[in-house]
Amino acid sequence: GGLLVLGVASLVNHADAPNTETTPRHAEGVGWLFELRSLRAIAPGEELTRHYTCELWFDPEPPPA
Repeated sequence: GGLLVLGVASLVNHADAPNTETTPRHAEGVGWLFELRSLRAIAPGEELTRHYTCELWFDPEPPPA
């Protein structure tokens, strides 16, 4: 099985030490929801990150400058 995430949660990048966590849940009459919650205070302009629990399909390290 899997979950297709749309909306703002789909823009959250991977980090080994994330500042958010995600929880899928089913809501009656709505269907599946993907909740995004902060793990700590997040400063204005700070990137939102989460730890992807699946095998990464991309290289998390930026290319050399």
